[in-house]
Amino acid sequence: MPTCAETAYPRLKNQIREKELREIYTPTREELNLASQHTRKGLTQLGFLILLKTFQRLGYFVSPNNVPSAIVNHIAQETGLAYYLDVLGNYETSRTRWRHTLEKAIYRVINAYNKFSLPKFWGTGKRVSADGTKWDIYEQNLLAEYHIRYGGYGGIGYYHVSDTYIALFSHFISCGVWEAVYILDGLLKNTSEIQPNTIHADTQGQSTPVFALAYLLGI
Repeated sequence: MPTCAETAYPRLKNQIREKELREIYTPTREELNLASQHTRKGLTQLGFLILLKTFQRLGYFVSPNNVPSAIVNHIAQETGLAYYLDVLGNYETSRTRWRHTLEKAIYRVINAYNKFSLPKFWGTGKRVSADGTKWDIYEQNLLAEYHIRYGGYGGIGYYHVSDTYIALFSHFISCGVWEAVYILDGLLKNTSEIQPNTIHADTQGQSTPVFALAYLLGI
C-alpha cells in the first residue's frame, strides 16, 4: 500500500535499488533526442534530463540539488555526461534551468494572456474555480491508483481556472486524495499577475481544517 508521502506529496527515496534506477530513471532514446533538441551543452542536457525523469516519477519539479546522488549519477553515467557532475550546481543557478521548468513557462503565458482586453469582459481575475479531472496513466507510477467511481488506473489533474478563463495552476494528484488538501496551492504557489482571492469548488473542495487554514492566511 502506498504511504502518505507517496500519495499526497511523493518524495524521492535516498536508498534506491539498481533495478529501480534502470527501469525508472534511464532516459529513453526519444527523451535523449528531446534533450538534444532543447539544449546546446552537456551541462544543460544533464540538468534537463534530471528534471524530466524526476518529474515523470513525482508529478512536480524538484531542484537537481535535491535529487538523491544515486539518481543523478545513474542518469549521468547512462548518458555519458558524468563529466559535468562536478559543475551541476551551475545549472541550478543558471537562467537555462528556469527556462526548462514548466511552471515558469506557464506563468509567462498567463501574464501575456492577461494583457489582452477581451478576458477582462469575462471576469476580474479575483475569482477562481478548482476542480479535478481523471487522466489515465501507467500503473507503475507512484501516483497511479484505481479510481472506484470512474474505473481504471490513473491520476487526477487538479486545476485552478480563473474567471478570465485561463488555468492559473495545476497539480497532478492520486485518485484517493481529498482534493481540498490542494485547494490553497493554487493561491499560495501562483506567481502570475492574476491573483484571485476567492475560490469556488465542489464537495471535494470542502474541508473544515482547510477553511480554518484559509482564515488564518487571510484568504
